[in-house]
Amino acid sequence: MLEKNSKTVERLMGCKVEELLTWLPAASNFKAFTVKQQMPIQIDFPQDGIKIEAIPQKSRQIALLEIPVLLAVFIFNEKWGSIEIAQFMKRFDIYTQRGGG
Repeated sequence: MLEKNSKTVERLMGCKVEELLTWLPAASNFKAFTVKQQMPIQIDFPQDGIKIEAIPQKSRQIALLEIPVLLAVFIFNEKWGSIEIAQFMKRFDIYTQRGGG
């Protein structure tokens, strides 16, 4: 559930929750986090004021290739400004980018 005064960013990712969790330490600059194994999966960075809800979506099928899809909703508390959010998301995007041209 979104908190009052929170700021959210969404990313639609081609991965499973398990993959996201392996990328998350480096992508978050090694911030400490906990994982609640409920649906949606909740990832909490209690010292940093960030929560991530990881919501599996319907996989995409391209010929014989099946690509998992995960909606990641980032929830930043009120201490985060737009510049800090953009910096965090830029690092996250760089560390989780796969393939492409």
